[in-house]
This record gives sequence, C-alpha cells and structure tokens, in this order.
Amino acid sequence: MRNIAILGTASDVGKSLCTVALCRIFKRKGFDVAPYKAQNMSNNSFVTNSGGEMGRAQVLQAEAAGQIPSVHMNPVLLKPSADIRAQVILQGKVLGNRDAGDYFKDTSEIRKIAYNSLATLQQQHELIIIEGAGSCAEINLRDRDFVNFDTAHEADADVYLIADINRGGVFAQIIGTMEILSAKDKARVKGFIINQFRGDINLFKDGIQAIEERCQLPVLGVIPYLHQLDLDCEDSLSPELTIDPKEDLDPKKVKIAILLFPHLSNFSDFQVLDHDPMLQVHYLSRPRDLNSYDLVILPGSKNVPRDLKYAFKWEQELKSFTGQILAICGGMQILGESIADPHGIEDLPQTHKGLKLIPLESELKKEKITQQNNFREDAFGTNVEGYEIHHGISQHTEKGLQYFCTEESDGIIHNNIMATYLHGILDSSEFRQALFKQFNSQYQVPLKENDPIDRLADHFEEYLELSKFS
Repeated sequence: MRNIAILGTASDVGKSLCTVALCRIFKRKGFDVAPYKAQNMSNNSFVTNSGGEMGRAQVLQAEAAGQIPSVHMNPVLLKPSADIRAQVILQGKVLGNRDAGDYFKDTSEIRKIAYNSLATLQQQHELIIIEGAGSCAEINLRDRDFVNFDTAHEADADVYLIADINRGGVFAQIIGTMEILSAKDKARVKGFIINQFRGDINLFKDGIQAIEERCQLPVLGVIPYLHQLDLDCEDSLSPELTIDPKEDLDPKKVKIAILLFPHLSNFSDFQVLDHDPMLQVHYLSRPRDLNSYDLVILPGSKNVPRDLKYAFKWEQELKSFTGQILAICGGMQILGESIADPHGIEDLPQTHKGLKLIPLESELKKEKITQQNNFREDAFGTNVEGYEIHHGISQHTEKGLQYFCTEESDGIIHNNIMATYLHGILDSSEFRQALFKQFNSQYQVPLKENDPIDRLADHFEEYLELSKFS
C-alpha cells in the first residue's frame, strides 16, 4: 500500500486525530504502520525511552499504530517561548532558541535531518501515515515548507486533504486550496476528508457532489463531530473545555482549579481529570478567590520568567488559599524564592523573584534534562511514574525540609504545597486516588470502559470509504 499524507486546508482541522484513527485502522488490518510529522509546533511534549523529546501528538499516533514512540516520528519540534521565538528540538535534542525570521530564512539543513528520519522509518515499517502542519497551501512559505507537500513527494505518498466543516467555508477551504496549488503538488492529491460535521448528513449530499465535480476527485468521507473524546489535543486545550466557567461549584465533587499560564506547557498532564465524573475541574485565566476549591494546580511553563508576571496577579489568592496546592515543574519554580537564568535560556540573563511560597531556589542550566522517571513519592507513599523536561535545577534553601521524593531529591512538601518536576504524575492512578480521597472519602478512580483510540478509529472507519485509499 502507498504511504498516506493527511494535509490540512487550515490549522486545527483534525489532521492529528485523523492520523491517529488511520494508524489504528491500518494496524487492525495487519499493516506494520508508523506515524510521521516532519515538524511539530507545540509545548505539549513527551520523553522517549532513550531520553529524546518529541510532540505528544506523535506519541498518541505511535500508540495507535502499536509502536514504541521514536523521535524519528517527529524529528523537528518547535516549542514556542514567546510570540516569535521557539526552542528547536532536533531528533530529540535541543538545538537552541531561534526567532521565527532566522529559523525560516533557511530550513535546508533541518530538512535534511527530518528526511533522514523519514528514511529510517521507511526502512523499518511497511506503511507511513504522514501528518502535515497548518495549511498546506501557504504560498508565501512554499519554498521553505518541508512539512507538507515536500514530505509527501519525499515519501512518494498519496495526499488526502482534510477540511473542517464545523468552522464554515468548507467549499472555500477545499476548492480554494486546490486552486492555488502548483501542478506538481495538485497531482499528489487523491481525495478529500470533511471533518467535524454536525446535523443531517443527507442534507450535504449536493455539497459532496459540488466538490467532486469541481475538483474531479472523490470525497472519501464526511466525519460527524465526535463528543467527549478522551484523547490529547496536539497543541491546545480541548475546544470542549470552558475557560473561567461561571457554573456553581458542586459540593459532592472534588473541586479543582488549574491556573492557565500564558506559556503553559504539557497541558496533557490534566487531561485525565477532564471527564472524571467525581471531579469538577475549572481552567482559570483570570484571578478569583480560590478558597471554594479543594485543590489548586500550577502547571508547567515554557517561559517561567514571563509566566511569573502572570502568577503575581494570583499572589494574594495563592497565599490566602487554605486547600491543597500541587505544582509541577515550572509551576514549582514560580512558587519558589527565585529563578536564575544566567544563560538567557527562557528570557534575558537575570535572576527573577518568585512568589516565595516555598523555600526553594531554581537555576536554569544550559543542558536540558529529558528523562523518564518513576519513584515512590513521600506525600502518600504511592508509586508514580512520568517524565521530566526541564532546564531548571532546584535546591531547598533550608535544611531538614521534606522532599516530594527523598530518594530522588525531587521537589518539596511544605505547608499546603506539594511540588515536583515529574510530568504525568496524575496519570498514576494510585497517586490520584490518594490525592482526591483526602477531599472525598468516597472517591474512586474511574475504570476506562473502552480504548478511546479504538472509539475514534471505529468512528472514522464507519464514515470513511477505505477502498478509495490506493
């Protein structure tokens, strides 16, 4: 079977989840399949067994394909730290920080390395499902865009364009994209997938006919909107979540507030909470009184110095909060006494004052720590596992303080605050059970009834004409 490239008519049209679905569908059909995205821009990352950093979207796709995640599946990862600046991760390791103008001035060397990874995957696997990035028809960037059609040409892949009808303008998305493609790129396109449909699909049959007649290519399927899909989004919170909700707090549930840092990273740390029926989770961007909540979570940050300015807006609310605080990675550094950045890793070289809620000092080092880890934490005595991604090294400023994990000298337990460098800690059900049981003695970690990847794959398989894939 020919390699498949899922390219988008715009950003956030469903490329990632379509790739997840196809990886699982073709795995179930007996193919040795692997995902590939040449370049991903996201602060939602993961650490592989070998210590390499890659986008979580490709980790999810690897799981769908039944493969161990490899940095070759996402050889270039851009982690935005400011509006026009990002940390560049190349085959799992930090290359350095780059401004957008400098990065896109010449992508030839990075392209070579990305295609080296593609060749490695092609040697190892029978079928590659490629995900594009953003819109595949940005004509002003075409000569520098190695992620979309150039990757499809390199892999000799058939291209299928995916469009999101839910956002409106689906005819302009598909027909407009086809109109501005070069002849070479257009020849790669074999059909279209229309995603996120709401309503009576029979009312859109004339729409399908219009697209097929105009483009002389088939629509492979119209995929209905799928609610409450318990899977990570690629680079943002789920669109089904409400920010700063006005709903009343439910006394029967464990009430959780998660502070939305402007440069929040690894939001997938909390995805396990979103559909738990015994929890009420509020994502908060604007300061409010926190004492009605049981737990406040400070997440990771890709730019701690800048997110410090945001955190200071919450200073009084955090200091007066009497419930439990859980801080992860950058959130822990922010609660400390100071963050030194002598090398300008995340901002100008200087030392920043923290909120001083915990006796901890942090310093950002040139070398980045990326590793999987597991240990027995000291708050409840449960086994936890996850991964670490940080430049910071944190030290207690007083003797005799309690660590979150003594054997690893990780984090701190101080007053009502637990803090750790371990991402993914809430995925450890034993820890989650102990944490929430202190607020509600009846709390039980919910059992997963079925695999959400299978649910997604079943949904796509029902509405896609798989026979039209060559």
